[in-house]
Amino acid sequence: MKEINIEKLFEIAEDKVIELEEALHTLSQLLNQDYEMRLFFFHPLVKPESKKRFFTVILPQAPKIFSDLMGFLFEKKLEKKIFWISKKFTEYISRKMNINFVSVKTPYHLTDIEKKLIEELIGGSVYLRIDIDPSVIGGLKLLTNNGKLYDLSIEGNLKKMREKIVYG
Repeated sequence: MKEINIEKLFEIAEDKVIELEEALHTLSQLLNQDYEMRLFFFHPLVKPESKKRFFTVILPQAPKIFSDLMGFLFEKKLEKKIFWISKKFTEYISRKMNINFVSVKTPYHLTDIEKKLIEELIGGSVYLRIDIDPSVIGGLKLLTNNGKLYDLSIEGNLKKMREKIVYG
C-alpha cells in the first residue's frame, strides 16, 4: 500500500505548514459534513483533474502545496487517505512546533480577552479554530487536538450539576 510521509510533507511545506494544516483540516471537516461532496471526492469515475479543480475553487486561499498534494492523491487514487493525512499532519505539527490546535464552539464571536483566557487555560502556543454555533447555550466548548474536552457552557455545567445530584 502506498504511504504518505508526513515528515517529508512538513519539510516540503516550509513556511506554509500552518496554511496547509488549515486547508487539510477544513477539507476533512467539509467531507465529514457534506455527503454529496464526499460522494464526489471518493467517486472512482470522477476524473482527477475535475476533483482538483473543484477543491481549488472551494478552498481558493489554500497554499499551492495543498493543490499539489490533492493532485497527487487523485492521480494515485489515494483520496481515502485524506482523513488520515489531515489527522497525522496536525499531530506532527503539534509535536514538532509545540502548537495546541483547539476547536472552539461558541454562540458568539470571541473578544481578544476571551481568546487570551483560552490560551492561558490550554497553555503553550495555541491555534484557535473558532466555530460560531448558536446551539451552544452560553459559554463555549473547547476540544484540543489531543482529544481533551473542556465544556465551559451553561449546558455543560447543568449536566455536571445533574450528575452530582443523581449519582452523588
